[in-house]
Amino acid sequence: MEIQKKIVIYTLVCIVFVLIFQFLMPKEDEKNDIAEIRIGSGDDISGYLVDNILSIKDSDILLSEKSKSIEGYKFKDC
Repeated sequence: MEIQKKIVIYTLVCIVFVLIFQFLMPKEDEKNDIAEIRIGSGDDISGYLVDNILSIKDSDILLSEKSKSIEGYKFKDC
């Protein structure tokens, strides 16, 4: 085979692998555009604690009067 054919085949194989990984890898949930602050945590006990903290409406967690929308999201850490 000529070197040009090898290069084209290699490039096509790489593009196919990139497209396969793009569609098969896990994606982040839909982002809340209204939330000013996003707090990320793992999907283990830390995520459970962050969800409980953010569910308390009258907590002292608010950073200022302007930032009233806080969103938590979980990611797979293992």
